Amino acid sequence: MAALGGCRMAIGLLSAGIVALGTGTAALAHPHVWIEARTDAVFDAGGRLEAVNVEWRFDEYYSVTAVEGLDKNGNGEYEPEELLPLARENLQSLREYRFFTQVKAAGKPVDYADVTEYGSFFKDGQLTLYFTVPMAKPVDPSTSQLEYQLYDPTFYIAVELAAKNPVELLGTPPAACKVAILGSIAEADADKSEEFYAKLSAADDIGALYAQRIDIACPRKTAAQ
Repeated sequence: MAALGGCRMAIGLLSAGIVALGTGTAALAHPHVWIEARTDAVFDAGGRLEAVNVEWRFDEYYSVTAVEGLDKNGNGEYEPEELLPLARENLQSLREYRFFTQVKAAGKPVDYADVTEYGSFFKDGQLTLYFTVPMAKPVDPSTSQLEYQLYDPTFYIAVELAAKNPVELLGTPPAACKVAILGSIAEADADKSEEFYAKLSAADDIGALYAQRIDIACPRKTAAQ
């Protein structure tokens, strides 16, 4: 994953799923924007989770629409500086919804600090947004089971982990930590009828049903430790 170093139409597409949270319509179960995601779990020197890096690569159609009019210097390229306002506005829109990044420790949501590292780049016809979600307090994976998912609650935007190298552990993770990527609830319940999913509303957190889960399992500390 790359190291971390305004377009109204683009914000509208990203925000459409957020706005739709209150509509409760069955149409929410059909994604309109597709994202290939990669992510890093970042550990501090004490072996605690301190941040999660997220990288989203958008589908070609959304990408072309999103960057329209952003080549301010007219050189035929979309430079990071030209895309920065777009990244900033997108992150502001996503703040209220935990940046579509749901980190849990022992089954409970982890509080975040402010997202201050972010940016975008455009390569091979696709737009990429990257950002770092810092934990409000570092989380010790040897005392709390860690897991997280990347998804839009409305499923207007479909987020799928990249097939190759989707997750990395960075920094100083505890020795022998293992990462497992689990399939979605929808995959596990494939025998459920289409009618079941068609009846779902925004209140059912549709995105969570289709989201893959990243589990980080580390050796547990004993009482003596």
